[in-house]
Amino acid sequence: MSIAEKFEQIEKLKGKIDVLGSQKDWDDAFFKKVKVDFTYNSNKLEGNTLTYGQTVKLLRDFVAPKDAASRELLDMINHQKILDIVFANYRSQNISEDNIRTFIES
Repeated sequence: MSIAEKFEQIEKLKGKIDVLGSQKDWDDAFFKKVKVDFTYNSNKLEGNTLTYGQTVKLLRDFVAPKDAASRELLDMINHQKILDIVFANYRSQNISEDNIRTFIES
């Protein structure tokens, strides 16, 4: 399957998701929780040692733990920045290779 075909399949599935679930319940608090949870779990898979509580403090209050490695802090912050872009634009943009590249280059 080519990349273009995969993107077409993703768009079809996205359309089905949009039809299935009302996004009325997706308020700012919901998006904030999803972004923090996703950032924590994604970085944990990569070996980041910050706890969930430390992640929340870093992303919501900009308070970094004293013993944290700068690489771990930057990984968390950069991941959050990408999610901010994705969540801000998820309704208005189709998924395409160009859009993905834009996210990566941000």
